[in-house]
Amino acid sequence: MAEPKVVGKVSDAAAPASAVQAVEQVKVREAEAEVKVKEEEEEGECSVDELLDQHQELLDGMLSEGYLDDQFSQLQMLQDESSPDFVEEVVTLFFDDTEKLLENLTESLKTDPVDFKVVDGHVHQFKGSSSSIGAQRVKNVCVAFRHCCDAEDKKGCVDHLAKVKEEFNDVRSKLRKMLELEKRIMAAGGVLPFVEC
Repeated sequence: MAEPKVVGKVSDAAAPASAVQAVEQVKVREAEAEVKVKEEEEEGECSVDELLDQHQELLDGMLSEGYLDDQFSQLQMLQDESSPDFVEEVVTLFFDDTEKLLENLTESLKTDPVDFKVVDGHVHQFKGSSSSIGAQRVKNVCVAFRHCCDAEDKKGCVDHLAKVKEEFNDVRSKLRKMLELEKRIMAAGGVLPFVEC
């Protein structure tokens, strides 16, 4: 019986010469994993081990490219046999809350004059929810966004709203792929490995 793969750990594969090369290698592996998922979905055949490998490659990519941080791994540690859908529930709640926050931010920035305290309150809430699930790149844009609120820089706020939407859409797409792979693993009779403390 093969040992289950530990979700959330970046593998120690061949060490690249530079950080740029490392990022490029991860991007290539992630793109290959996405192509493999699409091809196998079309064929309808994929072993549990192949699905687990794809899942791990996708997760490793999200961690190494900074979409997620260690907080996401901590979240995974809270998922166990008694709460097997914990991560999916938390991530789905983050998606739903974020969509509402983005609507509120968009509307708040349309007012004239802009109430930067209200905008900052929304961004602060968004930063907190992003941090709580480990959406690192979203959180980082929120930090810069808050500086624009402090400076009462409407153009900077509008620009950061666009950036935060882009980062959110990217991480949401990747997390949805991960959750879909998890469902396929379970449907194929596999078991998701639980991250141990």
